[in-house]
Formats: sequence, structure tokens, C-alpha cells
Amino acid sequence: MKIVIATKYLMFSVNVQAASKKVSLFENGEWLFDFDCKLDMRNPNFTAYVDVSRFLGKTIDLTVVPEMTVDVGMTDEMDIENYGQEDWRPKIHFTVSNGWNNDPNGLIRYRDKYHMFYQYNPCSTEWGNMHWGHAVSEDLLHWKHLDVAMFPDENGTMYSGCAIEDVNNVSPISKIVDRPMLVYYTAAGGKNIPSKDKFYDQRLAYSVDNGKTLIKYDGAPCFQPLKGETAIPRWFGWKK
Repeated sequence: MKIVIATKYLMFSVNVQAASKKVSLFENGEWLFDFDCKLDMRNPNFTAYVDVSRFLGKTIDLTVVPEMTVDVGMTDEMDIENYGQEDWRPKIHFTVSNGWNNDPNGLIRYRDKYHMFYQYNPCSTEWGNMHWGHAVSEDLLHWKHLDVAMFPDENGTMYSGCAIEDVNNVSPISKIVDRPMLVYYTAAGGKNIPSKDKFYDQRLAYSVDNGKTLIKYDGAPCFQPLKGETAIPRWFGWKK
């Protein structure tokens, strides 16, 4: 199926009891993104909103394995009935608008705001397809949802990590911005198509816009097991 990406989200009909399918996006045969999703066009009980804004304007091939007919919707806004007033939504405990969230990652106060990154699956009400979601607060009670901070990539899906402020400007990122936010995360190799034969490793991302968005550091992994040494990590240090 060919689709021109013209909106922020692709919408998929899901039944959380259905068998999982592998949905993949390609451009001219090159992998862009893939995720597992329990698609069900006949008896859906959940709508998955998958952020594809980074592919805006691209003409993509969408495949589903096992093969099935799929109706794909497009929208720039999530339309969630009675959002915030649902009977079972906690009033204080943080929840995502739609999908699944668990482990908080990168809890940090930075530039007068509290940032909470967290494990996020937009495709289901269950664990999987790990992204890093992102929300900010000024009082730890009222949270503003921001766009996904990190998407799965060629190194795997985005597992847990932490965030620090480089207060002494010892990292190379301090040449770009003073006292940068540094985020360390686990790239879970083997959890998507391009990372099939890769290890888990620890990697770095950083922010140059006061924590609003994260940029993945283009260097060697910070912490990676050598082949055949899954229990013995090796520190690679900064790329010179």
C-alpha cells in the first residue's frame, strides 16, 4: 500500500485481543520504521495514533505481515472521546493521552521546568514498541504532554535511561550549548527489523532547546558488550 504522509499521525484500528502484526514503512525499498500492532478492522476496541511527522511529504510503502487488508486513517490531532473525564483515568497519577506508558526515564529539573521522559507504546494498551514519551511540569502536579522525544531507530527500540545536566560543561555538547541536558538511554537491539542482529547498548542524546527535543549523539555507543562478551561491557568514551 502506497501512502503520502500528509499529517502528523497515521491511525490504525486495534483489538487488544487480536494476533499481533508487523507493520513496516519503507521509502524506495529503504526501511523507515516498523512496529508491532494487533490490527483488527472488524472488531476494534482501540485506535492507535502513530506519529509519523518526521516523514511528512514522503511517499511510503506500508506493509503488514501476516498480510491483511488495512484501512489507514490520517489526522493531525488525537480525537479521544471524553478525554480527561474517563471513569478509570487517574486524576493525579500521570497517564498518556492514548496508548501505554510505564517506566519513568530521565527525571530532571532543567531550566526551571521538571521533565519526565517515559517508556511509551502508541500502538497498544500493552507493553511494546518502546519510544520515549515526554512531559513537562512546573509544579509536579500539572503536566503538559510534548511530542515523542525518541523513536525506535536502526539500533533498536528506546529502552530505559536517565538524564543529567552537564553543569561543568565537560561534554562535547557544551560547545553547542551551555550546561546541556544529556540523556543516556538503552537501544534495544533485536526489537525491530534493522536491529535484528545487534546487541543492547547504551547511547547518548542531548538537547539544545532547553529540553524540548532530543538529538541522538552521532558517535560510538557509550557502553556496549563486545561480541561473545554479553556480560562484560566496554566504555568507548566520547567521539573525538
